[in-house]
Amino acid sequence: MSKTVSNIRDNVIAHVDLVSSAEALQAYPVPEEWICGFANDLFAPKSKDFVDAFTKEELLDVCEYYGRLCAVSDKINGHKSVSVNEVLKIPEWRSLMKFAKDLSVRLKSG
Repeated sequence: MSKTVSNIRDNVIAHVDLVSSAEALQAYPVPEEWICGFANDLFAPKSKDFVDAFTKEELLDVCEYYGRLCAVSDKINGHKSVSVNEVLKIPEWRSLMKFAKDLSVRLKSG
Protein backbone atom coordinates (compact mmCIF):
# COMPACT_ATOMS: atom_id res chain seq x y z
CA MET A 1 0.00 0.00 0.00
CA SER A 2 1.47 3.36 -1.02
CA LYS A 3 1.96 6.15 1.49
CA THR A 4 -0.81 8.18 -0.17
CA VAL A 5 -3.27 5.28 0.01
CA SER A 6 -2.27 4.57 3.60
CA ASN A 7 -2.76 8.24 4.53
CA ILE A 8 -6.21 8.28 2.94
CA ARG A 9 -7.23 5.19 4.89
CA ASP A 10 -5.80 6.56 8.14
CA ASN A 11 -7.56 9.92 7.66
CA VAL A 12 -10.91 8.27 6.95
CA ILE A 13 -10.53 6.07 10.04
CA ALA A 14 -9.65 9.14 12.13
CA HIS A 15 -12.78 10.92 10.92
CA VAL A 16 -14.96 7.89 11.58
CA ASP A 17 -13.48 7.67 15.08
CA LEU A 18 -14.23 11.36 15.67
CA VAL A 19 -17.86 11.00 14.64
CA SER A 20 -18.29 7.88 16.77
CA SER A 21 -17.30 9.69 19.98
CA ALA A 22 -19.46 12.31 21.70
CA GLU A 23 -16.46 13.28 23.81
CA ALA A 24 -14.18 13.81 20.81
CA LEU A 25 -16.83 15.89 19.05
CA GLN A 26 -16.83 18.37 21.92
CA ALA A 27 -13.39 19.53 20.71
CA TYR A 28 -14.98 20.67 17.44
CA PRO A 29 -17.78 23.03 18.44
CA VAL A 30 -18.91 23.72 14.86
CA PRO A 31 -20.82 20.64 13.63
CA GLU A 32 -20.48 21.68 10.00
CA GLU A 33 -16.72 21.07 10.33
CA TRP A 34 -17.37 17.38 10.95
CA ILE A 35 -19.39 17.05 7.81
CA CYS A 36 -17.39 19.30 5.50
CA GLY A 37 -14.15 17.76 6.71
CA PHE A 38 -15.24 14.44 5.33
CA ALA A 39 -17.38 15.44 2.36
CA ASN A 40 -15.02 18.08 0.98
CA ASP A 41 -11.59 16.88 2.07
CA LEU A 42 -11.66 13.09 2.40
CA PHE A 43 -14.44 11.45 0.40
CA ALA A 44 -13.22 11.01 -3.17
CA PRO A 45 -14.82 7.87 -4.62
CA LYS A 46 -13.61 8.70 -8.14
CA SER A 47 -9.98 8.81 -7.02
CA LYS A 48 -7.99 5.65 -7.68
CA ASP A 49 -6.00 6.17 -4.49
CA PHE A 50 -9.19 6.51 -2.46
CA VAL A 51 -10.67 3.36 -3.98
CA ASP A 52 -7.40 1.47 -3.48
CA ALA A 53 -7.40 2.37 0.23
CA PHE A 54 -10.31 0.02 0.91
CA THR A 55 -11.61 -3.42 0.06
CA LYS A 56 -14.81 -3.53 -1.97
CA GLU A 57 -16.90 -4.15 1.16
CA GLU A 58 -15.14 -1.38 3.08
CA LEU A 59 -15.65 1.03 0.21
CA LEU A 60 -19.38 0.28 0.22
CA ASP A 61 -19.44 0.91 3.98
CA VAL A 62 -17.54 4.20 3.58
CA CYS A 63 -20.04 5.26 0.90
CA GLU A 64 -22.91 4.41 3.25
CA TYR A 65 -21.18 6.45 5.97
CA TYR A 66 -21.01 9.39 3.55
CA GLY A 67 -24.70 9.03 2.75
CA ARG A 68 -25.66 8.96 6.41
CA LEU A 69 -23.45 12.00 7.05
CA CYS A 70 -25.20 13.87 4.23
CA ALA A 71 -28.63 12.95 5.61
CA VAL A 72 -27.70 14.37 9.01
CA SER A 73 -26.23 17.43 7.31
CA ASP A 74 -29.67 18.15 5.85
CA LYS A 75 -31.10 18.11 9.38
CA ILE A 76 -28.39 20.41 10.74
CA ASN A 77 -28.40 22.89 7.84
CA GLY A 78 -31.92 23.98 8.67
CA HIS A 79 -30.58 25.69 11.79
CA LYS A 80 -28.46 28.83 11.80
CA SER A 81 -26.51 27.86 14.88
CA VAL A 82 -26.60 24.42 16.36
CA SER A 83 -24.55 23.21 19.31
CA VAL A 84 -22.77 19.92 19.68
CA ASN A 85 -25.28 18.87 22.33
CA GLU A 86 -28.19 19.64 20.02
CA VAL A 87 -26.63 17.58 17.23
CA LEU A 88 -26.08 14.67 19.60
CA LYS A 89 -29.84 14.61 20.27
CA ILE A 90 -30.76 14.12 16.61
CA PRO A 91 -31.83 10.48 16.15
CA GLU A 92 -30.11 10.23 12.75
CA TRP A 93 -26.87 11.49 14.31
CA ARG A 94 -27.05 8.90 17.08
CA SER A 95 -27.60 6.24 14.42
CA LEU A 96 -24.62 7.59 12.49
CA MET A 97 -22.47 7.42 15.63
CA LYS A 98 -23.32 3.75 16.11
CA PHE A 99 -22.64 3.02 12.46
CA ALA A 100 -19.31 4.87 12.76
CA LYS A 101 -18.31 2.82 15.83
CA ASP A 102 -18.98 -0.40 13.96
CA LEU A 103 -17.29 0.88 10.81
CA SER A 104 -14.20 1.87 12.74
CA VAL A 105 -13.82 -1.65 14.07
CA ARG A 106 -14.21 -3.12 10.58
CA LEU A 107 -11.73 -0.69 9.02
CA LYS A 108 -9.13 -1.20 11.75
CA SER A 109 -9.36 -4.98 11.43
CA GLY A 110 -8.92 -4.85 7.64
